Amino acid sequence: MRVQTDAESTQPRRADEVVHVAANPSTPRFRWRAVIHAGQKLDPARGLQPVAWHLAECDSPTEVESHCEIGRHLIATDGNPDGHCLVGGTCLRCPPAATAAPPEAEATATT
Repeated sequence: MRVQTDAESTQPRRADEVVHVAANPSTPRFRWRAVIHAGQKLDPARGLQPVAWHLAECDSPTEVESHCEIGRHLIATDGNPDGHCLVGGTCLRCPPAATAAPPEAEATATT
């Protein structure tokens, strides 16, 4: 039995028939910074240096205080904040509802 390639199974399309999918403007795009912790032990599972992923705009990647609560928890767990960095005092990775004050705090502030 002969195997059919993708080129044989799909018909070519004209440029005016190609559907372009626009990026969702409501979801922000992030620029990343990889911080490699040289001198630490190699990751035994992969044989690689530990890498921590920060946003390029992170206020201070080396300080735990420049990360949100989730980022601090991740740093304590495996050293990688996974982009939960504070940029101008706000974590861009956390949903807005998570960074807003709890409803009971708002109720006491208005009374």
